[in-house]
Amino acid sequence: MAVPTHGVALAAEAVGDSPCLRMARERMDGLAGKRADRVAWYAASSCSRSRAVLAGSQGASPELREQICRREVLAGSFTKTCVYFRDVLCPEVYEPCADWVREQYARCVAGDLEWFQPVGQTGEGDTSQQ
Repeated sequence: MAVPTHGVALAAEAVGDSPCLRMARERMDGLAGKRADRVAWYAASSCSRSRAVLAGSQGASPELREQICRREVLAGSFTKTCVYFRDVLCPEVYEPCADWVREQYARCVAGDLEWFQPVGQTGEGDTSQQ
């Protein structure tokens, strides 16, 4: 599956330079080699998706948010991103990806929307993921 070069820019723009995306880059870029652009595209997409999940669960009880985060962030991001890296794209980034997804899950359960937000953006008035 080819990811167009402009897709990397669009995905990164959609999530901006969030702490979530910075952590992904820190953990995976050096291991991805010439596939770093594709890894970055998937990472940006995962951060953006997790941000939307958390934003949508803001009014939920802690128990329900944990269930949503487990299903959508932990299981969803792990399968869509880390398993794909392991089986298809770049096996070297599988372990760092799994650690990064666990961090996304923990931040989601804690309701830490700021960690998923692009630097300089607040959740208020941001409708890019709605």
